[in-house]
Amino acid sequence: MSRAFFMRFLLAASVLSAAALPATPARADDGADAFRAACQGCHANPARLARRNSAATAASRAARWDAMLRTHHASDPVQRALIVDFLERSR
Repeated sequence: MSRAFFMRFLLAASVLSAAALPATPARADDGADAFRAACQGCHANPARLARRNSAATAASRAARWDAMLRTHHASDPVQRALIVDFLERSR
């Protein structure tokens, strides 16, 4: 295998792997922004809200929040995931 072929292969592999990455990784404060937009008008304290499912496992809490938010001001699945993650970190 020639060096030029190997270099083209590496360049192609790096371009393809970069294309597979999301355009903008989610930032930690995206969940806070989503919470502010969909929830904070009525639920001012996220920590208090997050403690509502304190006895459940993390997976169970996430499923409960997702089911509730689906019909409660967060029908978008990405927004729901951000809010659920934010609530889990607010505990």
